[in-house]
Amino acid sequence: MQTLDNVKNKLDETVNDAKKTVSTAQSKAIDFSTTLKEKAGELGATVKNESVNLAKKARDKTLAVNEAAIEAIRNNPYKSVGVALAIGFAIAKYRNLKAAVASGKNA
Repeated sequence: MQTLDNVKNKLDETVNDAKKTVSTAQSKAIDFSTTLKEKAGELGATVKNESVNLAKKARDKTLAVNEAAIEAIRNNPYKSVGVALAIGFAIAKYRNLKAAVASGKNA
């Protein structure tokens, strides 16, 4: 019977060791999960801040280009009208050519 008791004691020790190992692994998993959530939150905040900064830079550059265009038009009104007419004629000619090609006629 002594051997049976030894086997039972060894089995109990093994079960207790396994419980401790599972408990430790569970604790480490919870710690890792908490750290991961914190890092994800930090990353999300960083991405949000960077996107806001990029949006501000894009807006500022767009406003600067817009102001430059307005100033160029105000300083050269006749040239601006000439450029606008030339672009309009080019677009009209392109559309006419496109329509002629589509219908099979020569332009």
